[in-house]
Amino acid sequence: MGVSVKKLMFLAACAVTLSGCGIASKMESVSILDASRAAYKACISDDKNAPPACDTARLAYQTDLADAERTRGVFTNWPAL
Repeated sequence: MGVSVKKLMFLAACAVTLSGCGIASKMESVSILDASRAAYKACISDDKNAPPACDTARLAYQTDLADAERTRGVFTNWPAL
């Protein structure tokens, strides 16, 4: 019985370690998303009369949002612009 408990503890430790690997990529994608959202909001607030000037920032934000969507969890809510 002692061997099976050791195996169970080892498997649990491996599962926790492996599940942590995805956290870094999720945090990175959220960080990139935050930066592109801030850049887009800054562009819009600087020049409210010329939204086409912010197309590059908008496209970067939309791309980062799509990338973050692929790595997000079930309970993750992205803040709206």
